[in-house]
Amino acid sequence: AGVGRVGAAFLDQLREQSPTLHGRGVELRLAGVARSRVAALRRGGLDLGRWREEVGAGVHDLVQMVESALSSGHPHRIFVDCTASPHVADQYERLL
Repeated sequence: AGVGRVGAAFLDQLREQSPTLHGRGVELRLAGVARSRVAALRRGGLDLGRWREEVGAGVHDLVQMVESALSSGHPHRIFVDCTASPHVADQYERLL
């Protein structure tokens, strides 16, 4: 959640490091990205090179984003909060 400067830099680093990580057996899948008013969610994963375009096409619903993360069925999930929003922090307990 949160793709301001810090979140965008983090996603850019993930994109840059993705080939190296893949070569080490680590498969990253970006399932969702949110800004203050919009979000993009995709179980199969968002393109790390096009997340800016994809996030602009969605509707922001923090609860839907959390539900999507929890229901993914993937045993290894990471939720990164690059916001200062208490609304996102309120979801931490559910995400743990």
